Amino acid sequence: MDRLGRRRARAAPRARQRLPAGSYRHLVDRLTASFHVVSFEARPLWSAEEPATLSDWRPLAADLRAELRRRGLRGLLGVGHSLGGTLTALAAVAEPELFSRWS
Repeated sequence: MDRLGRRRARAAPRARQRLPAGSYRHLVDRLTASFHVVSFEARPLWSAEEPATLSDWRPLAADLRAELRRRGLRGLLGVGHSLGGTLTALAAVAEPELFSRWS
């Protein structure tokens, strides 16, 4: 707990709890009928990375932004669940030009 009595955030999930992008295959298959769908494996899913070494989500959002730029993607509609949603939101705040404005 911190000095205000709030629970501290836990480190990213351990290997046995990880859900790779492929676990959403059935949903993605339906979306590809109408959208160009791309996925990205977050750093905790990289075999050489130890999730417990992460202190916050910003490096993961930076990884996502770098990958989107590497793929030449812009004007995206970002969608994610849990960690993916958080990283997408952080990436959109840091580099809004990567994402479309949907209002």
